[in-house]
Amino acid sequence: MKEARTQKARSGLRVAPGCQQYWPTEWEVCGAIRDKWAQTGWEGGTLGYPTSDELSNGDIRFNRFQYGYIFWTATSGAFAVQNGSRTATPGGRRVLRCHVNLRVRP
Repeated sequence: MKEARTQKARSGLRVAPGCQQYWPTEWEVCGAIRDKWAQTGWEGGTLGYPTSDELSNGDIRFNRFQYGYIFWTATSGAFAVQNGSRTATPGGRRVLRCHVNLRVRP
């Protein structure tokens, strides 16, 4: 992970304030969603690498990851949801497993 961050820093790519971009992906993960991703173990955790920039659907903001999503709302804060195909549980906690089908508004 440290080497990945170092390579990204050397590349000279600009990232929005409060965001991080993780090599080898092109996607930014920001703010409370980034903090929740850190709690799940970054790319080595239960969600894997990001597969999208931050998206929104009304009042919900989220990033897609290889094995799930991290959602954020003003009322609930950030929370992770794993795809139904993954069964690992971070920190021994139960994980809500479901399939998510959202339409993203342009």
